[in-house]
Amino acid sequence: MRLEGQVALVFGAGGGVGQSVVRTLAMEGAHVAAADLRLPKGNDARLNGELDASVTTAVQDFLSAVIAELGDPSITVNCQ
Repeated sequence: MRLEGQVALVFGAGGGVGQSVVRTLAMEGAHVAAADLRLPKGNDARLNGELDASVTTAVQDFLSAVIAELGDPSITVNCQ
């Protein structure tokens, strides 16, 4: 597992590409936080946030939750 212990933040995780990115990062050992307007149930993320990424306060609140629960993200992916 090449990403063991790293924290990944994936925006646009509800679409097909985003779901694949979440799944791949999780399979490689990353702790994944997924964000999108709507997220599928049962995805591979450890933390999910249904939010509008164009709203700054929503992103800030989600990032605070990610840091509190998983730690500082070392990987950020935008699939939007």
